Amino acid sequence: MHDADRFCDCLHGAEDQLHWGTDPRALDQAAEALARFEPGHVLVEQLAQRAAVLRATRRELLRLSTRHCPISAQPPARFSVGRM
Repeated sequence: MHDADRFCDCLHGAEDQLHWGTDPRALDQAAEALARFEPGHVLVEQLAQRAAVLRATRRELLRLSTRHCPISAQPPARFSVGRM
């Protein structure tokens, strides 16, 4: 695969993450991949910011749910990748 093809794939992946992305790790990976081709580009920063916002939002949702919801009404715990 040529560098131009890799860059286009990376750019499309970054675009998908900016539009649909809900996984902070995937957003970080898209930012890292794009930074290899375009270090310091505004899209790299936007991807990283979105990942940070999602992490903060998830922490706040968890904090509020554990504070205000009875244990029986809380959503089931999610396992991170690789853990069972």
